[in-house]
Amino acid sequence: MVSEYQIIAVIEQLERKIGLLRGVCDDANREIKRLELQNSVLNERLREQQQQRKELEKKQADSDKKTAKSKHLSKLVQNNLSETDTNAALKKQLDAYIQELNQCIAHLSSLS
Repeated sequence: MVSEYQIIAVIEQLERKIGLLRGVCDDANREIKRLELQNSVLNERLREQQQQRKELEKKQADSDKKTAKSKHLSKLVQNNLSETDTNAALKKQLDAYIQELNQCIAHLSSLS
């Protein structure tokens, strides 16, 4: 037969183990909350970076379209040069092209 003291000793051991388990559970819950907070911060950073990537892709696509237009510029210059008869007209046209090129360069610089 089990004595009353043995039963009390077993109960005390169980109470200590329960206390230890509560401590472990509390620590685990704190770690879960910390990890959830870290996860939300990382998800927010991911969303921001995805948005930045989309904006950069859009800028690149716009830039590619403008680059494609500039390829046609040389053809326009060649076509227009054949139509000019005088040096003054040629100089005026070249000045306009240089000004347009400077605007393109300024725009491309602003994209960087």
